[in-house]
Amino acid sequence: MAKSKPTAPAAPEAPRQASLTLVKNDPWLEPFEPVLLRRQARLQARLAEIEKYHGSLEEYATVHQQRG
Repeated sequence: MAKSKPTAPAAPEAPRQASLTLVKNDPWLEPFEPVLLRRQARLQARLAEIEKYHGSLEEYATVHQQRG
């Protein structure tokens, strides 16, 4: 019978700290934090794109006044 190699004991997981204030204030949202973080990142990317092409969110929101 072959001997198995000894493995190092697993490092204890550090307690996960909530990075969103929303999750800190409402622990029931903790399972959804990864989704919330992705949505927040997508929002930030979209806002950066709007500011790049339109200058500001206000300019983007009022473009219909110039173009109809």
